[in-house]
Amino acid sequence: MSDFAFSSGLEARIRLADLGVPESVKLIEIMARPGPCCEPADWDAADQWNAVAVTPVVDEIDPTWRLAPASGAREADRLLSAPDIRAISVTYDAATRRASLTGEAGAVPAGSSLFVGTIELNDFVTLNADSFGAFAVEVAATPGTHVLIKQDVTGRMQPLRDMADNDMIAPGVMLRVPVSPADDGVAFGAGARMCCAKELSAPWTINGTFERSTLLPGDQLDITGQVAVLTDSTALPPTTWLRFSAYLIADADGRQVGRAGKFVTPFLTLTGLPVERTFGAPLGPIFLGRTDLIWKLEDSRWVADFAITVRVPADIRPGLYELAAEGLDEVRNAGPEPAGFRTVTFSVRDDNAYRANLGALTIGDTQPMRLALTLLADQLSEGSRGGLLSREDQGLFDLSTRALTPHEPVIPRMDGYGEAWRYRLEPYAPMLDAVDRALPNSPSLLLDFTDSDLSITIERPDGETDLLGPAPLTRYGVKSPRTPWHSGVGLGGGELREVPQLLGPEDEFAYQFPMDGDYVITLEGHIAGVNGQRYLIQGTYDLTIANVFDIETALLPTTPFEVGDNLPVAVTVFPGLPADITYTVNQVAANGEAASETFTGRANESGWWDGDGAVWVFQRDGEYRVDVQACYLGPDGALWAGRLRFGSVVATPDSPISAHGRRGSDGLVDIAAPWGFERDYVYRDDVTGPHMHVPYFTGDILWGTEQLHVERDNTRNAGTAVVTHMSVQSLDDNHPLIERARRQAERQRNYDSQPVAEMIRSGQIPLLTAPEIFSNKSGAHPEEIDLWAYVYSSAERPGVRVREIIKGDDVSGSYWRFNDAFHMQSGNGREGDLPGDFKFLYGGAVIRDAVTGEGIYSIYGSAWVLLPDDDPMGSRFMPPFQGAAGGPSGGPLFTVHDREVDMFFLPLGVRPGAVVDTGDVFRMAGPIMPTLPSVVNYTVTAPDGTRRTLGGRANAVGYFYDPDDDFVLDQPGLWTVELGVTHDGMTSAGPVKPPYPTGGLLTPSGTTFTFLVAGENTKRLEIATGLEELTPAEWFTNIQNASFQAALPEGWAGSTAWVTVTMPGIVLVDELSLVQGGVIQWNLDGRALNQLASNFDFEQGIADTITVTFFAEGSIAGQPGQAAGTMVTHGTGVPAAPAGG
Repeated sequence: MSDFAFSSGLEARIRLADLGVPESVKLIEIMARPGPCCEPADWDAADQWNAVAVTPVVDEIDPTWRLAPASGAREADRLLSAPDIRAISVTYDAATRRASLTGEAGAVPAGSSLFVGTIELNDFVTLNADSFGAFAVEVAATPGTHVLIKQDVTGRMQPLRDMADNDMIAPGVMLRVPVSPADDGVAFGAGARMCCAKELSAPWTINGTFERSTLLPGDQLDITGQVAVLTDSTALPPTTWLRFSAYLIADADGRQVGRAGKFVTPFLTLTGLPVERTFGAPLGPIFLGRTDLIWKLEDSRWVADFAITVRVPADIRPGLYELAAEGLDEVRNAGPEPAGFRTVTFSVRDDNAYRANLGALTIGDTQPMRLALTLLADQLSEGSRGGLLSREDQGLFDLSTRALTPHEPVIPRMDGYGEAWRYRLEPYAPMLDAVDRALPNSPSLLLDFTDSDLSITIERPDGETDLLGPAPLTRYGVKSPRTPWHSGVGLGGGELREVPQLLGPEDEFAYQFPMDGDYVITLEGHIAGVNGQRYLIQGTYDLTIANVFDIETALLPTTPFEVGDNLPVAVTVFPGLPADITYTVNQVAANGEAASETFTGRANESGWWDGDGAVWVFQRDGEYRVDVQACYLGPDGALWAGRLRFGSVVATPDSPISAHGRRGSDGLVDIAAPWGFERDYVYRDDVTGPHMHVPYFTGDILWGTEQLHVERDNTRNAGTAVVTHMSVQSLDDNHPLIERARRQAERQRNYDSQPVAEMIRSGQIPLLTAPEIFSNKSGAHPEEIDLWAYVYSSAERPGVRVREIIKGDDVSGSYWRFNDAFHMQSGNGREGDLPGDFKFLYGGAVIRDAVTGEGIYSIYGSAWVLLPDDDPMGSRFMPPFQGAAGGPSGGPLFTVHDREVDMFFLPLGVRPGAVVDTGDVFRMAGPIMPTLPSVVNYTVTAPDGTRRTLGGRANAVGYFYDPDDDFVLDQPGLWTVELGVTHDGMTSAGPVKPPYPTGGLLTPSGTTFTFLVAGENTKRLEIATGLEELTPAEWFTNIQNASFQAALPEGWAGSTAWVTVTMPGIVLVDELSLVQGGVIQWNLDGRALNQLASNFDFEQGIADTITVTFFAEGSIAGQPGQAAGTMVTHGTGVPAAPAGG
């Protein structure tokens, strides 16, 4: 690196790699900033370059160079690049039991911060690379352990011993300390943490040999070696035992099914959605044998030699297995790590950290394993993460990232500056290791990168074919996606972080897509295991490159239904463009009988598609799934596309189970009351559990608070997160499926500190998908599960999907905190939830027998509201309607437009401010809060005064839609809807009594909203805003105000216009405005809007999805005329409309 003065107005920093003494230098990359000549530039970690050879003459500059903009493609390359291990050497010293890592110039970015350490031993150090990107460091190690090297160029990585997990999202690589081959047998070496003890307790290591890596069922295997506990303690550890287990990695057909657990799963619903399981974590340990350990002190280590013959069960499933050593339970508190270790306190949320991986075993007659791989797993596509599954892997595994149900991503070609993104197309291998808010573990497969190759073929939309490679794979890369402000994309609750990527050399597999469209990417290659196994890298991936649509339907994702309910097929796309829509509904019953239908059509110019009036009727119980795709090719050749996927449950009529949330908070030993204040849920030292469960009863409300450590009524920490556990109540104890599910639940003595027997007695049965006790199966393969018992649990904020997870009760960390980035979905601000934000909490319970085809289903719905910090009552569970049914009062839901709200309807069919066309179908559809079967009554008034009075009753969880109310919109102009909701039935506290609770809409009037119908002669208004002039680097800055304006057609006569402004769920403005100088204008004042709706983001910049609609009636050349237009902006980011579109 060097600074050169080019002129009085420009000072530039030039990257000079492998300088030597050339006669000339071609400048490939220049990072420049304006400033006075020769004054010190404020470069990150800049150093003055001192020439050690003749200064070269610069005689050529690559004409494609450009200044690297913040937050653009160039910046992303710099932030997310991984260390170059070709320039890094690892030397192990057996005498000191330390590994020396030496990075030559260019190994990492110049001046970058580094975090280096041994994963299994918890010895880490932070340091800075020099001005050439070189470094040298030593860490504790033993053969077979893994050294992590993370690099950071943002300056966020601080040299602290107690490092926050959220700061460890930097890109990195893992290197394995070599194990010397054995003269006879297979040599192994590994390390692990002590299970479940303090995070700074002593680690342990193991080394030795086993006979061979290929076995038959029933074979014996000799294993010899030594275990060492690394501690300075001189107290003799107790005699303990070491257990050897096998964990299924792949079946005999070569299908990879492990290491599965959190987030990554081969267990899918009948509709193909991922079911998370962690029972046994990883699933299905198969016991091989165990041996006692007798300790002796040896040089700051307690060591024990062992020799054991283990037996492979005769009935074991043939396949590929991980051979693991685990146990040492009695010595988990043997003492602290040695004094020389530079330990870091970080969370261990995965049991894989507590077992040592000795290598792979092939048992029985098996086919070579094809690795379960995804592409582009770190790319976010409207919140979806995990990447692209191959055609071959559809229905075999999937990822659950918890914020929302994953869909095939749509990837943009250009950044916000118009420069092409560069994507690395090497595969991600999530079953090697996928972690929850923590540093990576040692992988499930020990790989030999020296025996590998990869070729990538790219079939382009224009018919041409590009080839990347062949080239070897060189690195085991790890990193997490990040927000523009360099934090994790999910800050609270279980969050998929590091997904390993098998990287090639330098930029061999980096690719810039030359055009929008559909690509087919084919991977072909292999990588070997250290024991000689050959793992195939094969797959065909269908990828869409396009600008990304945000898609919403006429229901909140994951809405549960009853038999006989109707689902309205309707879509709104943002930005509003006439996209081609494909909408598929698939429902599967417990016996596997499936019903499916695909609806197609085209949205109007404003992005609304009425589904051509189509309806899906749920005719029987089971599970359903919705897939939506929208595509639009603009006149400028730019493609827009988006996808959406979700699913839930259709309840069994008169179901023998009733789905519930949980009572109180986590951490409680006793079963709590279903209603109460935070002071009622103290579990220790006046501390209330910070993770409140979703309310026990359907229709109830949970109010939460964001403040940690706030003291209120002598309690602290109350209600700062919501955990998505659910349960079921038996209504028929003699039902065979319920009895079997109850036995499954009893396999774990305690759930969340509560005795399972007490939970069952209190109508709070946890569900668990696992092999039944009498089956003698490990449960690691989907074919080994007969009884499937799990829940759909979700939290939906209008416009932002918060949590969508399908799981059993064995899955931990399934909560969200209120400052979450929610995977950077459009419309979510960097503050996350704000006071006044509300969420619909939906759920469904499933118990089904895969063999007999029998199943029972139940559905659930409740609500969550975020309180202001100064709320005097604090977090609380309460029935709805302020005691109207005789129960306790939790107060109003919230206040909006200076009006207390007890219940409301959220219109998601034709929405407030929508611009639809004559001939479109009007559809009133949406949820009610509280989530109860309340009555909706509404009147639709046409521009000529014609009135239609309609309505009906919502389903059991408050979703309302009646296809008999649909009608064709036959008049252009401004239409008005007046709507009210009434609850006249049961609540958790009993029936309400007259006068019944009532509510309406979250609009300025509380009872009405307007929408526009455009006719053939309606002029289209082009709305402009100064926000369009912002660069991507300014999108997340503190911008609180904006102006929107549209010029009326030339010759327009008319003095007023109608202005409607919405954020998801709330109408902010719906009023008549004056036209000045032939222009309609509305000024956004973030602070003022926050006074109307306290959940409007403004303090750190506007962030909500804002839709602005203008409508004017007047005359042109003496003839009556109408003009209408609408614009959407995601905070300060305005989706660029196609040129000419």
